[in-house]
This record gives sequence, structure tokens and C-alpha cells, in this order.
Amino acid sequence: MNKKDNEPYKSWLINGLYCLLYKELSSTNLTGIALMNTGKIAGSSAIISDSQINGRGQLRTKWHASPEKNLTFSIVIPKLKLNVLNQFKLNKAFCLAVHYTLLPYCDDLKIKWPNDIYYKDQKLGGILIENQIQGNSIKSCVIGLGLNINEDYWPDDLLNPVSLKEISKSNFDIEKLQNEFPIKIFNSFTEFFNKSASSIDKLYHELLYGINEWRRFQDEDNEFEGRIIGTNGLGNLSVENKKGTVKHYPLKSIRFIF
Repeated sequence: MNKKDNEPYKSWLINGLYCLLYKELSSTNLTGIALMNTGKIAGSSAIISDSQINGRGQLRTKWHASPEKNLTFSIVIPKLKLNVLNQFKLNKAFCLAVHYTLLPYCDDLKIKWPNDIYYKDQKLGGILIENQIQGNSIKSCVIGLGLNINEDYWPDDLLNPVSLKEISKSNFDIEKLQNEFPIKIFNSFTEFFNKSASSIDKLYHELLYGINEWRRFQDEDNEFEGRIIGTNGLGNLSVENKKGTVKHYPLKSIRFIF
């Protein structure tokens, strides 16, 4: 961590979640991992930042967020015991938590596999989960979330972003959301995570963007028309083509053609 990452300017404890608010961080996930590994936080915590200058997405993609206009935070869970074969359960539970926390602010929300939050055909938020594994178990995890709130500037290379401000045509109180969203999402995540695998799967698949709709996709071989029928036990996306063949795709091996 650099000097700007050293100390939060505000902290609070609410319903078992220790919240730390920083002016600026390079990455809330990296800060959360560092604090956890050095023993500076021992219980479930939220690392929140007004400005994140090096936000990350899946497979080292970057996350754009103008300072003090959006929500960027990470939930740190330092004590966890989950078989690595069930790690997609973390993803599903957190996606569901974010989805239901956002519903009072806008409807028509979907979860785009594996963990983007979509409003209609536009990206409203993204999630990055980083696990620490010991043997065949996940012993801890850090779950980062970026939500576009009052954003009104988009780099040209972003495909289809949208913010709550653009959806609702009004500004939101970022400080209020910083106080409310981490604990709401954490509590909701805990509730979903404790549900049975079948009930989580059902809810996740009901909200899956593009499920059972014929759409254009691109995989490593070609462009084709297919439909999502769900996910398998490893979290791979199950897509059926027009010939009736089902293929299970791991992360970043298939994309929608918009």
C-alpha cells in the first residue's frame, strides 16, 4: 500500500461488519487482502474508497470510476471454510445480494454471467472475487464491487455502461450509500450463502441475463446463435446451439455479441 492507502479517515462498526472509509486507494481488493494478511483486520470488514485509481475487473481488466461519483468497496471475509469445488456459490450469493439491494433504486435488473449487474442491456456494476485457498478449501476471500452511481463520463473503449443517475435522471447521495450499501449487501450475502445450493441456483438462473433467449455469441472457434440454459456445478456457462449441442464455457471463453 502507498501512503494514501495507509489510514482510513472514517471507520464504524455495524451489525458485525467493520467498515473502513478511505479518501483514495489503488484497489479496495488489494488493500483488503493486505490488511487481512497482516492481521490488521480479523473479522468481516468493508474496505470503502471515495476514489479508486486502479480498480480491477475479471482477468486484469480495468474498472472505470470517477472520484466521489460511484461506489467502490470490498467485503473481506477472513474466516471461511468452503470446498474449492463449491467456490461459485460465493459468486452466486454475492450477485443475488447486490441485485436485491439495488432493486429499490431501479427495476429490470439482471445478472450477466458470471457476475456483472445489468440494467436492460447495459452494465451497471461489476464484481471481482479473490480467494485464498489452502489445500482443497477456500480459507478466506475478498469480494470487490464497483457500482456506477453518479457517473456521467465513459471512456470510449467501454462497450455498454450505465449509471443509476442516467437511469433515474437524478443524483444520489454517495456518502449515504457508502453507509448503507456495504452492510445491506453483506447481510443479504450471508442470508443467500446459507441457503441450499438448489435454492441459490434457482434464484441465480431466474435472474441470468439472456437465459433461454436465442442470441449471438462468439467463442474461440466462431460466431454462432445459441441460448443460455444455465450454469454447471463449476460455474461454467451452459449454452445450447441450434443443433441442440450443449457446451460448457469457462470464464472469458465466450462473449455476447451486442
